[in-house]
Amino acid sequence: MAVGDLDYINQDGIMLGTSATTIYTVPSDRQIISFEVIFCNVTAAAQEVKAYMVPSGASASTTNAFILQDASTALTDGESRAWASNQFLTAGYII
Repeated sequence: MAVGDLDYINQDGIMLGTSATTIYTVPSDRQIISFEVIFCNVTAAAQEVKAYMVPSGASASTTNAFILQDASTALTDGESRAWASNQFLTAGYII
């Protein structure tokens, strides 16, 4: 079995709002086998987190969420938390 080179991609941080925002799109010449996202709450109030692995051409929804927004995902003011995922994402997937 042939195995390609492994690359580590470090995406610059972005400020997220209350609607779904693209953090990273898998390029046409790449595949992802695992990733980690780190969320940091820089506000003074608790914030609930939700995140998605969206196939090419689809929209963010509960069917492709890997972090569902609820009380268990709430970050207090100043708190950071990492979520890791071992998923196989092909070209065009959006996180």
